[in-house]
Amino acid sequence: MTVDELRRRLFILTPSERFHLDHPGTRSKRYDHIDIVRRDGRKLYVFKFDTIMNNHNFSMHKESRYARIPPHIHTVIEIMYVYSGSCTQIINGERVVLGEGDACLVDADTVHEILPLGNDDIVITLDVRKQFFTEGFLAQLSSQGVVARFLMSSLAHRRQMNGYLVFARQEDVELRGVIQKLFCEYYDSGLCSDEIIDAYLIILLSYLFRIYQKHAARFANHGTAMAMPALILSYIEDNCVTATLRSTAKAFGFHPNYLSYYIKKNTGKTFKDIIIDYRMALAASYLHNTDMSVVALAHELGYSNLTFFYEKFKKSYGMSPREYRMSSPS
Repeated sequence: MTVDELRRRLFILTPSERFHLDHPGTRSKRYDHIDIVRRDGRKLYVFKFDTIMNNHNFSMHKESRYARIPPHIHTVIEIMYVYSGSCTQIINGERVVLGEGDACLVDADTVHEILPLGNDDIVITLDVRKQFFTEGFLAQLSSQGVVARFLMSSLAHRRQMNGYLVFARQEDVELRGVIQKLFCEYYDSGLCSDEIIDAYLIILLSYLFRIYQKHAARFANHGTAMAMPALILSYIEDNCVTATLRSTAKAFGFHPNYLSYYIKKNTGKTFKDIIIDYRMALAASYLHNTDMSVVALAHELGYSNLTFFYEKFKKSYGMSPREYRMSSPS
């Protein structure tokens, strides 16, 4: 399926959309078969995806136009992307308006509703099992793992507040391109489609986190609680060989003792642990991509004690540096 074919397909009226055009204001009978829970006196539908997903990590669909999707919660993490037009949602009581090119990640168990979409409003949704974010996505990461884990942990903790993240409109065509490829593969599946889609999901999530980091400074200026830790982690990553607690604190205008507490509180790790994580990820990259000796590599990363370096590397990767290099694909 080509991108042009995908666009045509997305604008074709679905049976659900035809029903709502013919019966404005009428709720689909499918809601009669959806579980309901009550929370704070409100009736909420529970959208489950077990049957749709079966043994897969994901499902994808186009949001139906012309009808309000009533307040609901879902058992998966949802990524919405505005392919065309706009979309207005109410998430935990907060009105969220998305424009073309915007993406929104909604956590599981977050109260969520979507106001009716118009003719030109095309919203495509990826529903992803929560396990994929740990077993799939995070397992594929190396040096970005600390930031990614922090962001995912922060999202989980925000359930009592917002329970979502908005990735504002991007001119970067790569994100749109990945989403289009995802849906083309999903609609026109073939050999190894599951593996290909899993790979695209990794790329998509990586782009989203890159977008978040890229705009973290702007978010920080507006007081977003998640932005400052992400900025600090990015600084530590960029300077992991030379950064100290004192130099990092100075860069952000903190007292070293407070920075130590702040990092531990927001990431669950100490400053020293994060430095080691980044250095081991850098070591792994050197081992796979250069012929540098292990001794030289350890010194390059600031380790004069080779025993300590070997211990930390094995703890991170489950094997010695030499074994890791031997495992590199030829």
